Amino acid sequence: GVRVHYRAGRQTQTITAAQPTALALTGNQTIPAGTCSPLAVELRDAYGNPAIASSNRGVSLSVPSEVRLSTNDTCSNSIASVQITSGSGDANFFARSTQANTYNLTAASSGLTGTNLMLQITPGPATALAFTTGEQTVQAGSCSTEARVELRDEHGPRPARRRGQRPGRADGG
Repeated sequence: GVRVHYRAGRQTQTITAAQPTALALTGNQTIPAGTCSPLAVELRDAYGNPAIASSNRGVSLSVPSEVRLSTNDTCSNSIASVQITSGSGDANFFARSTQANTYNLTAASSGLTGTNLMLQITPGPATALAFTTGEQTVQAGSCSTEARVELRDEHGPRPARRRGQRPGRADGG
């Protein structure tokens, strides 16, 4: 009989991403009001792998006016686009809003499938208690009409969160 001997071997395989076909937005989706939070737009191939730009590629960003997009971590400037440079796979930017709400951020670039990211801006900590009903004059011992109050955050008239309504009495009872 013939004896065959095999030796263990190994071979290095390098797998690279295919050409970019789509964009992806990454970063915190929940951002406290007033916070400048980092985000990124990334190139992806048809399989969802991170891809690399072979030339500079502009990316248009769109978001409602209540949200500021910026190139710096203080959100002191306003932008509507970023550039993914040749040899890179992403571009970083920042987002900030002082108004609690959900906002749709979209990214688009010619020849690529665009993407969107829902940003949930959460209220800051309550810093004020405000009456939302008008002033009342009530005789001592009588019950007032309904009085509503709400908690507000440091960024103005938007309520931090709504509480249940509770009627009060003029005598504090």
